[in-house]
Amino acid sequence: MANQGYETFEYNYFQDRLDRKNKLKESNAILGIFDGPFLDECADTLASQNGFFTAHIMTSTSHSPWKIPQSFQAPLPSAIANAFNYVDASIKIFFEILGADPVKFNQILFVIVADHGSAYSNNVVEQIRIPLFFIVLRLKHITFVKNQRPMSASLISCQRYLLLLAASIGIAAWGKTSCKRDRTTG
Repeated sequence: MANQGYETFEYNYFQDRLDRKNKLKESNAILGIFDGPFLDECADTLASQNGFFTAHIMTSTSHSPWKIPQSFQAPLPSAIANAFNYVDASIKIFFEILGADPVKFNQILFVIVADHGSAYSNNVVEQIRIPLFFIVLRLKHITFVKNQRPMSASLISCQRYLLLLAASIGIAAWGKTSCKRDRTTG
């Protein structure tokens, strides 16, 4: 994205931030930076941005070898379950940090998506099912009803719903005409 004129914050940027705070040693993981300190630094970076921005954050704790910081309580019986428990706690703190500025925070559409399905399942549907969450705190009043029948979707269909959701909350940066035909332009 830097070659397109965007300011980017890459792995070394976050590594340097943690090093300046003398937190790098306990933050280093086999696959990168543990989710907790990484998401804390991401939240601080996002909170300092002015105007419109886009962020793509990829974490690594929820991948094998399922390592978590020694300082985190691991109450569950398996390494995988403890890794996801740690990820959940890290995401919660991420939202709490950003929630310190409710005006800005309420204007953000968060899309949380996995990079793959379950590699540990023999069920083909579970192997290709990709968890996907849309979070807009301004829309707290929306309730979701469980489907009576199984439904399948693809990431291609998610684009349409993302655009519709963005249009419904007034995010015009993506353009409403991507969702439906604009009668003024034909």
